[in-house]
Amino acid sequence: MKKIKLFPALILIVLFTVTGNDTMAQRRGRQADTSGTARERGRQEREVRTTGARDQADTLRNQRERVQDTTKEAMREQRERKERENRGNQGNAYGKNKGDLQGREFGQERARQARMNRENSEKELDELVAGSEQKAVEARERIRVKREEIERARRENRISEEEFEENSEKLKEAERVLNELEKKVEKGKKLKEKKQD
Repeated sequence: MKKIKLFPALILIVLFTVTGNDTMAQRRGRQADTSGTARERGRQEREVRTTGARDQADTLRNQRERVQDTTKEAMREQRERKERENRGNQGNAYGKNKGDLQGREFGQERARQARMNRENSEKELDELVAGSEQKAVEARERIRVKREEIERARRENRISEEEFEENSEKLKEAERVLNELEKKVEKGKKLKEKKQD
């Protein structure tokens, strides 16, 4: 019986000595590490802190960018929505903005505006045709005079054959452009005649 009572006491003593030796060895190891390892550990902790700060700064920057992107998108969507609304109020829906006019009055006013627009477009067409005809006549005369000058200069040997050919090509190009202008003037005249009929 005495042996049984001593047995747990012996186990406790052995445990305390074993664990005591382990803790003592750990303490000694820590003291030995304090010279180089503690410095390294401190440096590592600082690096972790700075990288943590960098990571936090990066996440804040990313969040700011996301917020800016969403606000830009929201502003763009709002702008597009306003443009769609404005476009919806425009166009040929003449009856939307009648003002004070109603019914027959509105129709008569609209017809008056249409007549004025047609008359204005006819006047502009007349002016354009007349101005274009005059320009075509003047350009044709300038081309004729220039052609005579280069032919005279060639006969008198003031310019070489190459220069003569070069100038002739330029005059041909000018005549081509002039012919296109005259065709457009003719189309304008025909359109004017159709409107008068």
